[in-house]
Amino acid sequence: MAELKWEKVLSGSQGMGLRYGEDWKTVPAIAVSSIGITFNRPASNIFKLNAGNRVWLHVSKDGVRAIGFKHVLDNEPAGGSYLLVSQSKTHKTKSGENPLVFIHAKSILKDLADCRGYAFRACLNSSDRIIEVVLDPSNRCK
Repeated sequence: MAELKWEKVLSGSQGMGLRYGEDWKTVPAIAVSSIGITFNRPASNIFKLNAGNRVWLHVSKDGVRAIGFKHVLDNEPAGGSYLLVSQSKTHKTKSGENPLVFIHAKSILKDLADCRGYAFRACLNSSDRIIEVVLDPSNRCK
C-alpha cells in the first residue's frame, strides 16, 4: 500500500479570520452558515447592528443575486422581522469588544446552500438605507 500524505486541518476555534480571509477582520461582511447569517465586527459597528435589534431581510428580484438587511424602525410593526442575537452570553468578548451578531434565517438558507461557508462584503445603499450583500464569488472576502 502506498504511503499517504497528510495535511493538518485546524478546527474552527482558530478564528473566523483564518476561515474567511483577512477581509473578514477589516471590511463590513456577512458569513453564511447552515443555521444563519453572521455579521462581522466592522459590519456591526458601522451599520449599528446590536444584539436585540431587529432587521428586515430582503432578497433581490433583479438579475443580480443579492440579499439586503434594513433596520426595523421604532414605530414600525416588527412582525416577520429577524432578531439579531449575540454569539456571547455576556455580550462582550475578552478584549471588551462587541461580540459577533447573527440571525437565524433557515427559511432563506435553502436558497443560499451554495454560499454556506463563505463570507461576502457588505455595503450600505444610502438611498434605501439597506445593507446590500452581493452573493457572487467576486464579492467574497479574501
